[in-house]
Amino acid sequence: MILVDSSVWIDYFKGTITPQTEKLDSLLGREPLAIGDLILTEEGEAKSVEPGRRPRA
Repeated sequence: MILVDSSVWIDYFKGTITPQTEKLDSLLGREPLAIGDLILTEEGEAKSVEPGRRPRA
């Protein structure tokens, strides 16, 4: 099982191509991936912010 950091998920959902997002893409559906509760929270916050706007503290 691989724990994927929030920065990789954020880049992945933004469509940013990095070695890490490429690896994530190759693992999805093939390997068990873990996401921690804090990472899930960070990802939810990042997806709810409009491009160019910073999240509220």
